[in-house]
Amino acid sequence: MSATRRSRRSSPPRLRAKAVRVAAALARLYGVPRWSGPRDPVACLVETIISQNTTDRARDAAYAALVARFPTWEALAAAPERDVRAAIRGAGLAEAKARTIRRLLAMLLARYGAYRFDALKAMTDDEAIAFLTTVSGIGVKTAAIALAFALGRDVFPVDTHVNRLCGRLGLVPESSAPDRTFRLMRAICPPGQAYAFHVGLITHGRRVCRAPRPKCEICALRSLCRFHRETPIATKLPPGTGGRKAGT
Repeated sequence: MSATRRSRRSSPPRLRAKAVRVAAALARLYGVPRWSGPRDPVACLVETIISQNTTDRARDAAYAALVARFPTWEALAAAPERDVRAAIRGAGLAEAKARTIRRLLAMLLARYGAYRFDALKAMTDDEAIAFLTTVSGIGVKTAAIALAFALGRDVFPVDTHVNRLCGRLGLVPESSAPDRTFRLMRAICPPGQAYAFHVGLITHGRRVCRAPRPKCEICALRSLCRFHRETPIATKLPPGTGGRKAGT
């Protein structure tokens, strides 16, 4: 029996039911995002490494610059690390990210003799995550994104946005770290909906449930939200309202 199936059986039914309701509410709000189809897992991993602690715009610009400067993985692997750093500097943490990218490519060449990851398709989710995270600098989130976005696996990646919303909604303990949230959400995420659930939470986190000041007054998930239920209203109001409800 798989770890996911065991954890689903042992998780509280009310949390599984709540996750279903949250996923349905997000689908009503934002529609159901469609997976764009298979892509090169190596490209997805490199792009996700660049995306750490930066904006989507900076990630996209840095990845485009990297690919323009090094059109093949062979060219990237052979390049001096300083040149890799220069190409992705706009995304921040260039030194650490360049090292991780080069470690990933070196591992692929040593293990498979090429900069390809065909073997990933034959691995189970648990095997793939365990294998990818042996590369220093690649964590569970990056591995899960590669599985979900490149291979279309029913895996629920947890970044800081998703972790924040899962905690606020009460799907996981509010103090839960992203890797723990990933393990907990595997037990309650509606089967077949991991990609859509992940994207829906990202969208909601950017538009409504923002980190410093969530817009609880317009949130369609209020009835499902532990944060809204337990947090004093003055701490949830936008700056400048003087601790009063809007319109009063």
